[in-house]
Amino acid sequence: MKINIFLIIFCFVSLNLSAQFEGHHGTQFGNYIYFDALPDQHNVLFKNNIHGIYVPDDAVFRIFSKDVSDQKLASPIALGVKLNPNEMFYGMMPVQSFNRSFPAFHIKGTSSAVVIAMGINKNNIGDYRYRVVLNDSVEIVHWSNIPRLDQQYGAKQPYGFIGNFSYPGKQTLVEVINIKNYNLRTGVVFDWRSNLKPFPFGVIASVSKNSPSGSADFSAKRDSATQRITEISCVKGTVGTINVHLRQHPGVAYGSSIDRFGTDGKPIYRGFGLDEDASGEIKFDVDTLPPGNYTISIFPFGGGNNGIMVSADQAISIDLIITAPKSTSILEKKTSYKQLLPYLTGAALSIALLFWLYRRQVNIRLTRSVQARQNVNLKIRAIRAQLNPHFMFNALTSIQNLVNKNDMESANHYLSRFASLTRKVLNTGEKELISLEDELKILDDYLQMEQLRFGFQYHIHTDADINVANIEIPAMLLQPFVENAVKHGVADLRDRGEVKVTIRKENNNLNLIITDNGMGFIQTGAMSNSNSFGLKLSEERIELLNQLYTGQPFKLNIKTGDTGTTVTITLTDWI
Repeated sequence: MKINIFLIIFCFVSLNLSAQFEGHHGTQFGNYIYFDALPDQHNVLFKNNIHGIYVPDDAVFRIFSKDVSDQKLASPIALGVKLNPNEMFYGMMPVQSFNRSFPAFHIKGTSSAVVIAMGINKNNIGDYRYRVVLNDSVEIVHWSNIPRLDQQYGAKQPYGFIGNFSYPGKQTLVEVINIKNYNLRTGVVFDWRSNLKPFPFGVIASVSKNSPSGSADFSAKRDSATQRITEISCVKGTVGTINVHLRQHPGVAYGSSIDRFGTDGKPIYRGFGLDEDASGEIKFDVDTLPPGNYTISIFPFGGGNNGIMVSADQAISIDLIITAPKSTSILEKKTSYKQLLPYLTGAALSIALLFWLYRRQVNIRLTRSVQARQNVNLKIRAIRAQLNPHFMFNALTSIQNLVNKNDMESANHYLSRFASLTRKVLNTGEKELISLEDELKILDDYLQMEQLRFGFQYHIHTDADINVANIEIPAMLLQPFVENAVKHGVADLRDRGEVKVTIRKENNNLNLIITDNGMGFIQTGAMSNSNSFGLKLSEERIELLNQLYTGQPFKLNIKTGDTGTTVTITLTDWI
């Protein structure tokens, strides 16, 4: 009931303070067409005034007559709006769009709004486009040609007809631009929403210049279900102003009051918020208020005598509790500060010492970790240094066999492939990681080279969802296993031999799989000391990589049998 009484008083004051428009008075829209106009300072009697020109809806041509108003049109497009003549309290705050502000109208129920453009005619209609956006998120009409020319409302020449709009429960932006001059841009906002109730979500307090502690002693409570601010408490003399932040409704400004009621329910104090506008923030000066219980009321209102009707169901209240400060004299506070100073100094020195010891321990651990990582890297490089000669020795042996067979053409082709492959291997010599794409190219060159000699078939397959260019793996990781599959798996099978290299993604793991259809390690003796040198080095390398990538372990699994061998290397959480 207290809020209702105040809202009625506020409505009455708003209606009497508001500015008048040319040819239009009262709270009903009436039989008029509204056109947006530039602000006219001598005509602004109310801060939230809607600047516009109203012309009778049977004499729309008068919008270009000098006798209509001293105000100037906001845009040469001359966008006009016609609402239901019985529409009440329709005015809202202008909605800002970059350097433009568009007029806004609040419409009840399902009533429609007609939009015309008097500045668009048969000579320039092709230069203009319009669009419609709902709730500032969904563009239901993309930039399109002006629907048509029309000639109603007493117009002497055809004008651009933009549309007849009705979107109950939604906020709608209708915007018009000139495609040859983007500076010619205007629009209008219609709001069919019924709930414009303010929602306070945050509070900021400034420190009073008289605060003895130099800080603001305040707190805020929220509704557990909605998280809306319901109560603000502060200590007298510590807080200068309280800023209540509201969730913004574009086009809606909020008014406010701060009241204190006596035991009989009658108001004994009434004040108003500072800087009330559509910014979503209302400021209250509480520094001068005596201790006690107050009620902050916040409610929506629009511009001028066309403001949104202020009603109790659209208003919210916040309890403000100002408590008296504790009775501690300045002399007592100075004494307590002096007594605490040695303890505070000792505590600060202790904290500083503990922090220094902590930083020192962290630096020691970090240094040891870096040294251990460097040692692992050196061991990995040493293994790679052994793998490269081993690979080249096997390749040169293959070339020698071709020369001994007097197969010079194959030897030359093999040697050419070997030179290209050697160049790629040497280029990766200083890199611990190379792209999966480069690794597969090296394998492809190697398999082509060995295919010339042994005549087997090979396939390299990568799952479609793997980006080989952006995934890096340790250089030459697959080479020893592929080489073993060729030399000890399919070499004797000739054209019946087959080697497959498959790259698969399993969750976040990367699986590298090499299979062959040879006789297996045991049958061919591939695991003997003379032939397993490359495999042993690779196993040692994987063990070292697991020390380097502790959170992404490498797993090696070798399955061999009568029908072939499958080597699977899993890089855990690698993708």
